[in-house]
Amino acid sequence: MNQTDHFKRSSGSADADLSGRMNDIDNASGVRPGIRIDLDAMDLRFADEVAGEPGGDAVRRCFACSTCTAGCSVRHVTDRFNPRRILRMIMTGQREAVLHSEAIWLCSSCHTCDERCSQGVHIPAIIIALRNIAAREGILPPGYEKQRQLLMSLGRLYEIDDFDNRKRDKSALPAIVTSNALIAGLAESLARDRAEKKPEAS
Repeated sequence: MNQTDHFKRSSGSADADLSGRMNDIDNASGVRPGIRIDLDAMDLRFADEVAGEPGGDAVRRCFACSTCTAGCSVRHVTDRFNPRRILRMIMTGQREAVLHSEAIWLCSSCHTCDERCSQGVHIPAIIIALRNIAAREGILPPGYEKQRQLLMSLGRLYEIDDFDNRKRDKSALPAIVTSNALIAGLAESLARDRAEKKPEAS
């Protein structure tokens, strides 16, 4: 499903057209005119949810000046990432669209927007808040899920094998342990704690 589809209602004539306002905000950043917000999908508590996350408390300070988007290093590479659009979507309650969007995983945390924002919105912290909410609901890109599995099983992102250690030996480097029982134990303990805290189905 593309970005536009998230904003369309299934019934045509009943759509609430906010394009006048949305176009003023987003035309300069590459969004097609006439995007409509799906009123049935709006969750007006979403901004409160983000504000309740560590670092998310300044989310309502944004007045859409676009300084963040203008200086964004990722934005210079791809128009799939637009910090201002993400903030507008939060404020208009587009929870599902935001959490399922690839955009929240594209931020490089360079903090250019953080340095330049006159309102102190701290966008990198808000992006992390969105990622945390998404991750708690099991919404992760495939690459991140694989990384999580590797970290939980090996304690590192790159699996070390005998071939790697033979190369290290030729360079007079010490061998790296190929398995990590401590990490595996911590992962099991964490899974057990989560299972115990999970509320029982009624």
